[in-house]
Amino acid sequence: MREARFFFSVLHFRRHCAWQDNQMLHQISGNCA
Repeated sequence: MREARFFFSVLHFRRHCAWQDNQMLHQISGNCA
């Protein structure tokens, strides 16, 4: 998924919102897994 890669980049950039991004990441990871 190319979108997932883009999201990962955003997550790295948005460190201050790690908790919020983490939730999204978990959702994406769950979908990817």
